[in-house]
Amino acid sequence: MLSSEFIVQAVSGSQELVVNPVTLAEVLVLPTRDGTVEQVLAELGNLGVLEVPFPPGAAQALARLRVTGLRMPDCCVLLSAIDSGAPLVSFDGRLVDTAVQQHVGVHQFV
Repeated sequence: MLSSEFIVQAVSGSQELVVNPVTLAEVLVLPTRDGTVEQVLAELGNLGVLEVPFPPGAAQALARLRVTGLRMPDCCVLLSAIDSGAPLVSFDGRLVDTAVQQHVGVHQFV
């Protein structure tokens, strides 16, 4: 499935889409620089994207994920999927492989 098809299906099916604060901050860098951050946040809200906080004990959980060789931003994504029970969505094969090893449902775009 193409990424655009996945997003349309998720939004039309009222599927909850969650993002952690670190990933959302990365997404907002360019809109912040361009002065369009409020518009982007509104659009993400319209799509049903929710910012979810890290769980208690996140530092230790992130350290455990980091020793798998993932970069810290990917660890943040994986921890959010683990904590929310939501499937992880990614283009990154290494992140997907680690998620599978952690028994997290995945959707990988090809």
